[in-house]
Amino acid sequence: MYPPMAIRLNESGITRLSFKITAGGGVAGVMVAQSSGHDDLDQAAVSCASRWTYKPALQNGQPVEVPWQTDVKWSLR
Repeated sequence: MYPPMAIRLNESGITRLSFKITAGGGVAGVMVAQSSGHDDLDQAAVSCASRWTYKPALQNGQPVEVPWQTDVKWSLR
């Protein structure tokens, strides 16, 4: 969710997140790898990503934890 203050200040940018996708498909250790330049956007991205779920990676048919990175693009347009 776009932070209300960021909307009022017309903030935008890209937050790069780094985290692990667990063997259970959850997300662990979410961190900002590259800031959007706006702390409120970065913290909103971390909060949102912490609730994401994935289909876990498999190794020899068994789910395994893997590192992952993704970008969250913030745009009001």
